Amino acid sequence: MKISYGIRIVNFLIIFVITTGILFIPTYLTVNKTKKLFIDELGINAMDISLTAASFIEENIELYEELSSADEYIEGSYNESYYKKMLKLLQKVKKETDVDYIFTEKKVSETEIAYILDGEDPDSESFSPLGTRDSMSKEELKAFNEGIATKTDLIKDKYWGYYITGFAPIFDKTNGEVIGLVGVDFSLEHAKEIINGATANIFIIFLLINILISITVYKLLYIYHKRLKIDYTTGLYNKRYFEDYLKMAVQIVQQKGEPLSLMMVDVDNFKKINDKYGHIAGDKVLKAIAGIMQMNLRDMDICSRFGGDEIVIILPGTNEVDAAVAAERIREKVFNLDLNIDDMDSIGVTLSIGIAELKNGMRGDKLTEHADKALYVSKNTGKNKVTIYNEA
Repeated sequence: MKISYGIRIVNFLIIFVITTGILFIPTYLTVNKTKKLFIDELGINAMDISLTAASFIEENIELYEELSSADEYIEGSYNESYYKKMLKLLQKVKKETDVDYIFTEKKVSETEIAYILDGEDPDSESFSPLGTRDSMSKEELKAFNEGIATKTDLIKDKYWGYYITGFAPIFDKTNGEVIGLVGVDFSLEHAKEIINGATANIFIIFLLINILISITVYKLLYIYHKRLKIDYTTGLYNKRYFEDYLKMAVQIVQQKGEPLSLMMVDVDNFKKINDKYGHIAGDKVLKAIAGIMQMNLRDMDICSRFGGDEIVIILPGTNEVDAAVAAERIREKVFNLDLNIDDMDSIGVTLSIGIAELKNGMRGDKLTEHADKALYVSKNTGKNKVTIYNEA
């Protein structure tokens, strides 16, 4: 039967699922690549901010070195005014750059550092007081030993969560020694909305591409499938499709107890038209007749080129009397058709038509045989007429 909208939707969804499977891996890799690029960019931003902060500190390096080199940090043992001023400076940098943490540190040993300045509010729990010690990462050790800015990979900490840190060395300009580091932290939570937004955009683009590909593939397959069942000359269905459709239609109407009729049409004296005007003119006649049939039949009726100048029409839900009415309408339309082929003589065309109705237990090939016999009667009793098959 004709493909319903439901079946078309199912076919499209099958194609969509297949293309989704094909595109999923590259899309997944693209998302991961985008996340990695963003995290790398976050680390570079952290390094840039830490370098800027280090340059501010180096403007008064003597005061910072004095603060950093103190053996112990008790009231009166260090420059508290400078310390508070620098805390406010880091707090301002943190606010303006929207970093999560900014701090400075000195190297205590190959595995340990001590915090000097902290951009957190001194009253907050996350504030690291002057001299607070912590373990040293390999990136920090590299920055201390080589005097270069560096960054960590994405780190997971059970307390701080996921974060990435950029480090910049603080130099004593008189001797070029590294006396400390500026550290800048960006938490992944900080960038979560941006990453999620980028991921969502990638998946939206993926979805749109997938839909476009699915529509294109569906249309190409539809065109290919249609070409397999369409007669090139007339645009009607071909004989193979007619045979397949008739088998299915017979089963359905017999199960439902509905009528089904078959109309077999032959163009009268078609050979003479070909002989006189040529095969191109003959093809134009067939196209014109096919157009009339399509305009005067229902969407559910299946009109096929059976061969040569014969056309066969399946009429589901139609008895032989109603089929004959439809056949007579088509015959009359064609009879009144005035064809002028390439400014040549007007061609008069008539049709002979045979009608047969499906009977209980009848197969499709038998129905076709009955319609063909009725057509034979029309052809041999004057042509240009409609005959309904009967056993007599």
